[in-house]
Amino acid sequence: MDRPIAIVHFGESTADAPVIASVLQHDGLACLVTPVAGPDAFQRRLHDFDVDLVLAEHAPPVVDGPGAVRLAHAVRPDVPCISLMRAPNDPLEAAFFSAGAIDVVVAKRDERLTRAVRRALREASEKVARARAEIELNSLEVQFRHAQRLESLGRLAGGVAHDFNNLLTIINGCGEQLLNALPPGHDSRRLIESILRAGGRGADLTQRLLAFSRRDPASTKVVSLNELLLGLEPMLKTLVGEKLRLSLNLEPALWEVRADEGEISQVILNLASNARDAMGADGVLSIRTGNVNLVGGSAALAPGAHVEMVIRDTGHGMDDEVRSHIFEPFYTTKSGANGTGLGLSTVYRIVTEHGGEIHVETAAGRGTSMRVLLPRATADYTVAPPPAPVPIAVEQIGSSTGTETVLLVEDESGVREVLSTFLQGAGYVVYEAGSGADAERVCREVGHIDLLVSDVVIPDANGPELALKLRQMMPGMKTLLISGYPADALSHAGIDADVRYLPKPFSRSVLLRQVREVLNS
Repeated sequence: MDRPIAIVHFGESTADAPVIASVLQHDGLACLVTPVAGPDAFQRRLHDFDVDLVLAEHAPPVVDGPGAVRLAHAVRPDVPCISLMRAPNDPLEAAFFSAGAIDVVVAKRDERLTRAVRRALREASEKVARARAEIELNSLEVQFRHAQRLESLGRLAGGVAHDFNNLLTIINGCGEQLLNALPPGHDSRRLIESILRAGGRGADLTQRLLAFSRRDPASTKVVSLNELLLGLEPMLKTLVGEKLRLSLNLEPALWEVRADEGEISQVILNLASNARDAMGADGVLSIRTGNVNLVGGSAALAPGAHVEMVIRDTGHGMDDEVRSHIFEPFYTTKSGANGTGLGLSTVYRIVTEHGGEIHVETAAGRGTSMRVLLPRATADYTVAPPPAPVPIAVEQIGSSTGTETVLLVEDESGVREVLSTFLQGAGYVVYEAGSGADAERVCREVGHIDLLVSDVVIPDANGPELALKLRQMMPGMKTLLISGYPADALSHAGIDADVRYLPKPFSRSVLLRQVREVLNS
């Protein structure tokens, strides 16, 4: 303890306090003994000041010792009490212990008082340490449960996205087939093109969902925050709901930043989600971007060109106490069922790992602004080309056709039918299998396969293992793996770096081009 021991003496005479202090100090205990007279003064002292120990004397009718102990425990249950008696009295001693005293000392002017004080303080310190350990253990258990829940949500997100990718493969594939079968100018082309555009947006949403479920290191490239926000706009509108208004104010000549699209998307959606919760049923969520030249820099940011993104809500705001904790892991003002306390700590981690800073401007009743600053991308990086749009016109297959024999292994019958139609339409001889056992049977019956196109996850095997087994039967056979999961989520499946991998959903032209490239390699 860095300060003297604070002791309150509740007794008949205030003259005893200096004597008690002298005895304790003589035995090496630095202390400050404060005398109080009367229950009201005693209670105020316990309530308003730091107190480490209570010495309660029994001197009726002025002082009721057991009553003083009970009062001390009612006001400060964490403070130990030692009772002082002028002479031995077994019934009174029992009353003191019954009231909650930790010890009873008959002679208050010798070493027996010092021993009792040392023991009381030691036991109180051990009790505090045990309580802190229990609190820390409970906190770790809560954190562990939150982490388990987040991990489960990540697996669920990956599984949902995988299933949607299979469905989108069927939807987009059938749409392409229908579109290619119709002559230019047909009335139905416009409807099919709308289906394909919706399928393309669905594919983009599943990719973002998969990005949130990943645990791989960030993969950065030069991106535009404006393009990212415009791509997220439909999701943001769904997030804020119909009663709140979304406003985007984007700098037309915004500089680019080097960032991981999935992680920055997570930052935007987390901040938007918090803003929505702060506003309730009415309000405006505004997002603004701009270019900033920092003159002085800061502890984390060097002077120079930066891109800012400000997300502001018109909600209830935060007081200084809440504001000081918002980026701490597992800190949340939401109920246990509604928040993990990891959203803003994750935002803080992502922003700082990108070399940026996040600033908070808020006040109770005045809304909140979250200002994210990211360094401008340097000139030695080039902007990655935007993803190709979903094709909505008849394609010329050209050199993507072939006459080779293809074994298609896919457990989803709808996906298998669409892919088989693509391949057969391009001239390939296609054999289908819904499992690893079926694929082995086909190989034995056919005798020669040029290319294996296999889903990575199949009921009785996985794609890479099946490819190894079938290549032992047909050494010259080549392999193209497909899956609704991203490649980084399938590291456990044993995909070799030299094996071509194609994530779902994909278009007819992409599949045929990949097949042709693998066969020609």
